[in-house]
Amino acid sequence: MKASLTREPLPSGDMKPSHGAAVLFRGVVRELESGALISGIDYTCYPELAERQLEEIIAQGRARFEQHDGSMVHRLGFVAAGEAAVIVEVKAPHSAGAFELCQWYLCRIKEDLPIWKHPIFLDSAS
Repeated sequence: MKASLTREPLPSGDMKPSHGAAVLFRGVVRELESGALISGIDYTCYPELAERQLEEIIAQGRARFEQHDGSMVHRLGFVAAGEAAVIVEVKAPHSAGAFELCQWYLCRIKEDLPIWKHPIFLDSAS
């Protein structure tokens, strides 16, 4: 971990005046799957079904939580170890809500999104 202090302005991205917090989660493919080395993961889905489910997840989030903005992106196809497979960004009025929302959206993606992962093992016998 690295820390510093500065008097220079910090980047705030595309925050609106109503946003007091932004949380960014980047899920990266690890090099191990079930204890075995992999080169990456091949993600597959039925795009129409997955896109409908993403819209449903967003609708549930909007109904359940305070006003917020953000984005979710999940890669498809082969994603090499060390590359991002999923990104969730949430912008909300308060930090506690932004963290809760980010985790909620990530859990919904993992549990409800019909995307299948196929690890590509380095040892072809695996």
